[in-house]
Amino acid sequence: MVRWFLILFLGAFATLSMLSCQQNPPTLSASRAVVSLALVVDVSASSGNATKTSIADLRCSEVAGIVQQHLPESKRLDVLVLATGSKATAQEPRILVPWLRFAPTFKQFGQAASKEVQAATFLTALVERCRRTLIPENSSPIVSAVGRGALSLTSHCAELTNHREVCSARHLVLVSDLRENVQSGTRERLVAVSKALRLGNPVPMRPGALPTISLAGNLSVCGLSEHVAGNDDLTASPEAVVLVWRELFDRDVVFEATCPRFSVSPTPDAKTSGGRR
Repeated sequence: MVRWFLILFLGAFATLSMLSCQQNPPTLSASRAVVSLALVVDVSASSGNATKTSIADLRCSEVAGIVQQHLPESKRLDVLVLATGSKATAQEPRILVPWLRFAPTFKQFGQAASKEVQAATFLTALVERCRRTLIPENSSPIVSAVGRGALSLTSHCAELTNHREVCSARHLVLVSDLRENVQSGTRERLVAVSKALRLGNPVPMRPGALPTISLAGNLSVCGLSEHVAGNDDLTASPEAVVLVWRELFDRDVVFEATCPRFSVSPTPDAKTSGGRR
């Protein structure tokens, strides 16, 4: 009799447990939440000339400054840094810093360390790695680089899911003056809109051939004021540049004239890279 009672009790308990799991499926804990940040950096040398510094020192300090702003957002931050490419890369972006994780612990190198100390160490290492791998270019295939950045962000979040982690937030940050001079449709649109605004004419209709960049997550752009006029037609006003790039993105975008910077000492042999677009 006691044996049958125990069997019935255990059976009822198992049934209730199954129903509870169905009604309240397991969720990922906060410790598995990851903020993913992909940065796309325009390494055209003319941007470095705008601030009278090397493009490596400028862009890498901006990369670290942007990452610094996102550090308080999560206990885990994954960072990817891409740079615009060139003919040598078939206009495909270069990887300056592959996916790198900031996940502070109670100790660093076996000793107690605050989150602030670990953050400073992480940012300094990020700048050093960025400087070692950044190659200044004289062209700006920005559209291609942004598209690759968006795909990389989506793929990374899918990979996190396979490891039972979750992208609690997705950020794509474009560091550029937005003077695209490789993708012909965008370049022609910049020229046409700039000319119309200068002459006080209505802005032409958006051409169907203009690319559309699809995004998953938050997008922001900084560095619009870092352009130096070259020998081309892309001396567009910020108004024209913003108007055209709003047409390219499939969602609202935040545009900033400058990017935040992380205070670092310049490289000893840093020289302003030559070449204007």
